[in-house]
Amino acid sequence: MLTIRRAAPSDIPALGLIGPAAYAEAYGDWWETPAAYYTYLQGFGAAAFEALFALPEAHVWVAEVDGAPVGFLTMRLDTPDPISGEAGGAEVGKIYMLGSVRGAGVGRALLDVAEAEARAADAAYLWLDSMERAEWAWRAYERWGFVRIGDITLDNGLKPDRTTLLVMKRALS
Repeated sequence: MLTIRRAAPSDIPALGLIGPAAYAEAYGDWWETPAAYYTYLQGFGAAAFEALFALPEAHVWVAEVDGAPVGFLTMRLDTPDPISGEAGGAEVGKIYMLGSVRGAGVGRALLDVAEAEARAADAAYLWLDSMERAEWAWRAYERWGFVRIGDITLDNGLKPDRTTLLVMKRALS
């Protein structure tokens, strides 16, 4: 049974395992060097979640299947999108799940809970980004009503053909 709940600081160890594991399953071979990959993975570990929990505008949810953590979503309120700079946005910073539950509705369930909170906080829109080469991800976001509003080029050690990040947005009106 799928359960979505607000994450608590006691979830940090589990989130710090799910984050790097889910990222590695999806993007592990996209990096030029092991050092760049290692550095990036740190942004998904327990220390990154500790820092996130310290931000008052940050919200984190965890998805569990039969009581086992399998995914998470992070959202920051009052964050303008990086393309237009329009105020009133809520950034879905990370939405990751273990490969064994991808395609089973976990991502959509996480997004629904985050959207409800963003609406309650009077956010005008949600925005997120997705790797251009991660077609499975951005196609899901399109099905969920997000539209591409621009691109960002990353310069962080990814292989040259994998540096385009799509920025997508969905109005909450």
